[in-house]
Amino acid sequence: MNTDLLFEDYKVKLDYVRGQYDRLWQRFNFFLSVELALFGFLGYLTFDIKIPEATFLPSVVGIVVSLLWYVIGAEDRRLVEVYRERADNAAARVGKDPGGLPGFERDHAGAEIPASWRAVRSWYWPWLSMTRMPATFGLLLVVVWLLILIWWRPFVGTLAPVR
Repeated sequence: MNTDLLFEDYKVKLDYVRGQYDRLWQRFNFFLSVELALFGFLGYLTFDIKIPEATFLPSVVGIVVSLLWYVIGAEDRRLVEVYRERADNAAARVGKDPGGLPGFERDHAGAEIPASWRAVRSWYWPWLSMTRMPATFGLLLVVVWLLILIWWRPFVGTLAPVR
């Protein structure tokens, strides 16, 4: 088979992986900003204007936004896995081609990196990878917003207004 064609196919598939990372982080930044705004609004209602009963609205919106963040983060992670697998398969074809690069499938740019430790500030653990964080943050924030909805209002209602 034509090595140039195989390598072009690999490059296209690698562009899909890169593009998915870009979209994943754009959405992560968007949801992080929305969550921070909701927490700021909650703090404003609770501590500045002292209306603990009004915390229901940001809590419910927070739950909905966090669930949406989880769903989108989980789908983004799955797309990264699929696009990476396609790049792996294309790299394997380049490596097996008579004019190709032997071992290319192991060391190509889109390959999953194995867990490793070099130092306290230089390590990688796939379970805690950056592509899993959006879904993880979404799930954790659902729990946080549920706790705020259930526990926060009664607690804040007992605070005496500051004069």
